[in-house]
This record gives sequence, structure tokens and C-alpha cells, in this order.
Amino acid sequence: MRHSVWRLPSIAAVVLAIFSLSAAAQTCVVPNPDMQSGDKVNLRAQPTTQSRILAQLADDEEKLDFLGKQGNWLHVRRLYGGRHVEGYIHKSQGHLLYSYIVSSRDGYANVRTERQDQDNAGTRIQTGQLRTGTRVWVLPEWNEGDWLYIAKPMDGFIHESQLRRETSGRCQ
Repeated sequence: MRHSVWRLPSIAAVVLAIFSLSAAAQTCVVPNPDMQSGDKVNLRAQPTTQSRILAQLADDEEKLDFLGKQGNWLHVRRLYGGRHVEGYIHKSQGHLLYSYIVSSRDGYANVRTERQDQDNAGTRIQTGQLRTGTRVWVLPEWNEGDWLYIAKPMDGFIHESQLRRETSGRCQ
């Protein structure tokens, strides 16, 4: 009976670790979209510029799984050559993306442009529509109030009432 008491915390730790990984899997990192074409982002073994470079990521690199932050560094994981490689990129070279699903009673959500005037009082112009169930990637640094900026599958803003946070899956 003594062993079962010790097993319970171990089982709880495993369940918590699995839950943490699945929740974190829907937060991803992409190289900074402001980079010049052809620039590379260094994926490092440790969170320091003195650390060994594991890989150089192109500006159009796939999304990386976000594992956490350590100071000014983003801890990430990528699938490379059939295996997972963990490393760090400096926060100035990457952006966090959050996965959402279009969830509108109308069956679609309108995608709109940025506001048209300097004082942010202008209206947004519709540039497209996405069907309910479509996965979108939100770049939170560019959100404006209740309007979430989506970077994929198209660029623009969707009102937060038309989206729900995705809770499972992996960065793709």
C-alpha cells in the first residue's frame, strides 16, 4: 500500500506534463516577418550568443513549437531530418503565433484591412472571408483592441468574437 501513495504524485506529474505540452503546442514561433529576404535566424543550443548554432532558419521557415521563454530568448522545438531539435532564438528574431479556429454562426468570418486613417477612427475594409472551422494564426503583437491580426492563411484583422482558441494539435 505504501507504493501506491508514492505512485499518485508521479502519475499526476505525468498527466500535468502531457497537458502542458498539448497546450503549449498551439503557441508557435515564426522568424521575424520584418527580416530581409535571405536573412537567417540562428537556432542556438543555449540562450546566449556564445552558444553553438544548431541550425540557421530562413525567413520563410516553418512554424516552431514554443516551449517557453528564458530571459530574452524563446525556447523552441522543430522537426528536422525526422527528429525533434530543441534550441533557442533571440526574441528580436522571432514572433509568437497563436492558433485559433474561425467560429462564426454565419458560417464565415470577414477578414478586414488596417484602419485607414491616422487617428484610428476609420473603418476597416473587407478583403476576404474565411469559413467556420478554418485554422488561423494570430500575431498578438499586431492586435488592435478587439481586432486580432491574422498572419495565415491570409493577412488581415478578424473580430475576436468570430474566433476561438485552438486547444489541441501541433504547429504546422
